[in-house]
Amino acid sequence: MNKPFFSIIIPTYNRAEVLYFALKSYLQQDFVDFEIVISDNCSTDNTREVVDKFNDKRIKYFKNASNVGFINNVIQGVLKAKGDYIITHGDDDVILYKDSLKKVYSLIVKKGVGFVRINCLSQSRTSSKITHVWIDKKKDWHIKPNSDSLDIISFFDKVNLPFISGLVFKNENITSNDFAYLDYLSEHILTKGEFKKYRSEYSETIRKASIFLLPTIKYFTNNKNLIKYKTALSQFDKNITANFSFMFFYYLSLALPKSIISIIRNNIHYFRRDTALILSDIAGKGEINAIENSYQKIMNSKINL
Repeated sequence: MNKPFFSIIIPTYNRAEVLYFALKSYLQQDFVDFEIVISDNCSTDNTREVVDKFNDKRIKYFKNASNVGFINNVIQGVLKAKGDYIITHGDDDVILYKDSLKKVYSLIVKKGVGFVRINCLSQSRTSSKITHVWIDKKKDWHIKPNSDSLDIISFFDKVNLPFISGLVFKNENITSNDFAYLDYLSEHILTKGEFKKYRSEYSETIRKASIFLLPTIKYFTNNKNLIKYKTALSQFDKNITANFSFMFFYYLSLALPKSIISIIRNNIHYFRRDTALILSDIAGKGEINAIENSYQKIMNSKINL
């Protein structure tokens, strides 16, 4: 059997309802030379039933015997990929245009690139409108082969690597030993001076993100996980958890009931933009309408279970 050009990796856990739309958006693509690898982190809902409904041989379903955590679930999916290039995709996201894979394929063939970041759009919390742009740049970024290690890592930070949807990279016999953590960067890739600078910048990024991540952890899970998150951050860098703003939002998140956090989440747009760019910054009215129409065509369909 010929291996596919793309392997789309979708890690999931108990999100069958939104996974359906993610799968449908890929199966509507004009470019068809791909496989979809579902890495199910021991879901207890009807995830398998939703996958089976599509009855498409390109979908490969794997279920963990136990919950291995988000990062390990992503890694397990990547290790099962057979394609020349891997695309990681969140289970609650959709690929917007039917020709998206064809365009990425053409770019890879023409330029011979090893990594592509597809830009991401975000839906408003208070409506079905697509409002925000996640990558804060109105033009493409490029980084040359054999660039300085710190420049490469900074490039990955700029393109929002933790947001897994839309990451495209070459599959060169990836093994479990190819996944680098901070200690690996300090020992094998960066000099001591470079690592010190990067770790300081990385800690500040985490601190800023945590201000809004703390109530999110409480809202979707519980105080126990919130405490675990703070403990893990403290072990990584005590300066993060000693910061006044971090501690304020930490204790506030512990104290507030989920009902109040829900109200705050639904109205946060009044005092904070989710991203530096909104859709109207980079697109005209006609293009915005086309984006909305594409999105609604995917989301208006239903699956009968």
